Amino acid sequence: IGTSVTNTIVSLGQSSDRVMLQRAFAGATVHDMFNLLSVATLLPLELIVGAIQGQGGPLFWITKVITDAAMKGERGADPLADASPIKASTKPVAGLVIKNNKYIIRALSLGAPTAVAPAE
Repeated sequence: IGTSVTNTIVSLGQSSDRVMLQRAFAGATVHDMFNLLSVATLLPLELIVGAIQGQGGPLFWITKVITDAAMKGERGADPLADASPIKASTKPVAGLVIKNNKYIIRALSLGAPTAVAPAE
């Protein structure tokens, strides 16, 4: 319901151009119908299967599996700790560009050397 209202408001933002408004409003209407048909299909299925099983329908079980996988499992380890697609795609490139040099880091921690004028 919220996305239906939002996409209709966004489509009205194209009101300066008549053709673009028509296309945007048509797209918003198609999106609204998709949402309506999805709810009309999945809600009764969820209610019927949940009533038969007594615990929940297919959407409940799918989300339960996903949340159990995301939370710490029985093994005590986090199964998704290293499953970051961003880290996996940027680590090789970052390794080529950024390299740690422990000697430079240590020298910076000691302070920059200053020039000293010789004593006369």
